[in-house]
Amino acid sequence: MRRKIKVLIVEDNEDERLFMKEGFLQTGLYEIVGEAENGNEMLMLLNEASIPMPEVILSDLNMPGRNGFEVIMDVKTNTSLSHIPVIILTTAPLQPYAERCKNLGACAYYTKPDTFLEYKGFGEKIYPEISECVEKTRLNYNGIKKHKRFFAQRILKTYRRAVSFSYCLYRGVPQQHLAIYNLFRGTPRGLVSLLSIFSQGRQRTP
Repeated sequence: MRRKIKVLIVEDNEDERLFMKEGFLQTGLYEIVGEAENGNEMLMLLNEASIPMPEVILSDLNMPGRNGFEVIMDVKTNTSLSHIPVIILTTAPLQPYAERCKNLGACAYYTKPDTFLEYKGFGEKIYPEISECVEKTRLNYNGIKKHKRFFAQRILKTYRRAVSFSYCLYRGVPQQHLAIYNLFRGTPRGLVSLLSIFSQGRQRTP
């Protein structure tokens, strides 16, 4: 059984938004977590955390207030939202708008169905690509978080080593004690060794 994708709809036309929501819900493939009339309302919903975090944002292109282009930029330049794929649904032709949207960071660009009643079939048709967008973005986001943690740990470890080495030299601790510290650093035993080093260093200081 295919899992439901959490969707935030951004669409200024109330009738279009209603039929889009109903059509997508009828597929059983989507969970509509929120609706917004434009990019301004979308940002308000997301920043105030008044709705569950969506897995994908489906946005119209031409809207009063912040339009589809700005929706993409607002999401992709916000570190707390940039992991959410944005998909554009519009009546505007593919060229040149699709290329511009993808250059800004949109995951996909679709032309809306000819009639409101076609949204169920449309939602089923694009589900595989939307699911792929969500999964790809999730993997990229997790990879970035992993690398951030790795580099943060390396920086912290380098800083601790530099501070400890400088302190030991300042206190006149013999080089063999530094070797012991380097051997056991990062472990409980290393902490005991480090305390011993500092203790002996203080004893040697006039």
